[in-house]
Amino acid sequence: MGISKLRMQGAKCKSNLVISAFALCVMVLIPSRVRAREISLNDLKVPTRVMNEVEYVPLVELVGALGGSVWQADNRFIAVLPSNQDAGYQIEFTTGSQRVLVNRKPLNMPVPFRFLDNEVYVPTVFINEIFPVKLSRMPQVLSFSLSHARDTTVLRVELDTIAYFSSIAVTSSSFRVYLQADCRIRRLDGTGLVRGIQFGQQNGTVLNVTTTQPCFSRVVRSGKALEIKFTARARRRINTIIIDPGHGGKDQGALGRRLKEKDVNLDVAQRLSRRLKQLTTADVILTRDRDEYVELYERPRLANADKGDLYVSVHCNSSPDARSAQGIETFFLSVARTDWERAVASRENGALEFPVADTDKASADIVGGILRDLAQNEFLRESEQLASDLQSSLADNLHGKDRGVKQADFAVLRNAYMPAALVECGFLTNPGEEKLLAAGDYRERIASALAIGIGQFVKQVESKTGR
Repeated sequence: MGISKLRMQGAKCKSNLVISAFALCVMVLIPSRVRAREISLNDLKVPTRVMNEVEYVPLVELVGALGGSVWQADNRFIAVLPSNQDAGYQIEFTTGSQRVLVNRKPLNMPVPFRFLDNEVYVPTVFINEIFPVKLSRMPQVLSFSLSHARDTTVLRVELDTIAYFSSIAVTSSSFRVYLQADCRIRRLDGTGLVRGIQFGQQNGTVLNVTTTQPCFSRVVRSGKALEIKFTARARRRINTIIIDPGHGGKDQGALGRRLKEKDVNLDVAQRLSRRLKQLTTADVILTRDRDEYVELYERPRLANADKGDLYVSVHCNSSPDARSAQGIETFFLSVARTDWERAVASRENGALEFPVADTDKASADIVGGILRDLAQNEFLRESEQLASDLQSSLADNLHGKDRGVKQADFAVLRNAYMPAALVECGFLTNPGEEKLLAAGDYRERIASALAIGIGQFVKQVESKTGR
């Protein structure tokens, strides 16, 4: 197991020093008598970054400002900080999990941390829950106000000093805003697009906002104040379709005797893109249009950034222990129920730069956290419907073995805030199916079947009212 210390150079985390696992353990156990610091939000002077309406701070810079160090061990990032505790203070982040270990005790984060460009980003609103610091004074909410103009309602939060924030879309008509600020106001009548606001407490103030119709949300700073803007979706439309050709670049995916999965996926996705552009007026965007490596967690992030309304990840299957395995299957994101579902998810998640531990408990923890945050989320139900429409169309048009719709924890589907499904178009480890997948006309049939399934789903979604 390689363990390396991460230092800050500019805005990048660099691995500079390799030591033994024994040395790391010794460092963690050295007693330290430095007391936890009391800070104001501006004392740290660490730059923040907003991603998908959540404000983050880079872990290495934050820990450095607190006088500590960050160590990387495979898929774990371990922050070691001075503390008044005899055993020191240690925080452990694991890629693919919303759970953080603080001095080996688990803490489930309502707002997930992120990995980007080999850096860990921590949601600023929960810094003082995770790290051995406490605020010298909690920012105060002075007032709330709601204003409405045209198709936008603005919730303005006046604060006496800058406060950290996070905003999460629970469904298209409900939003959760975390404010690291104290608020004595407990009631605000709705107006415009805002139906109502419920106030709660969790490391500050939690606002549960419901809207009268599906909306987009955006948070901007205005001096010390925050403005949460809700913009109406006038009508549910599938305007942007995201097609994700699985794997790519250094990640080859499944291997047949002659074919590499990354090449088949890209060709099928490009054919599907051309068909959709002929059949629909929607914008069709590929997460990659050439043989390049795109991190798994980056793909749904790109889909969200492009304001996707539908997301389909194209893959080929493999079964190293059984060359006879064959057929087509489609997945949506949920906790895996069977050994096969777990095995497929483990293979596809193998493209992670830092692999997620392949255990039932870890998988349940990761996806369970997502499902709790997205409880009653129509996107979850629609993802199952999308998977069903795609699977039915593939089975009807390709006449291969119908392996059905399944559910599993795919990293490439996590945090895609839209209906999302992953298609396994056949087994490259099956000689007969590999021969089919090598043929251009068969790939065209796959693309045609996928386009039909997407069309069926779009028709159902756009015919719904009252959303």
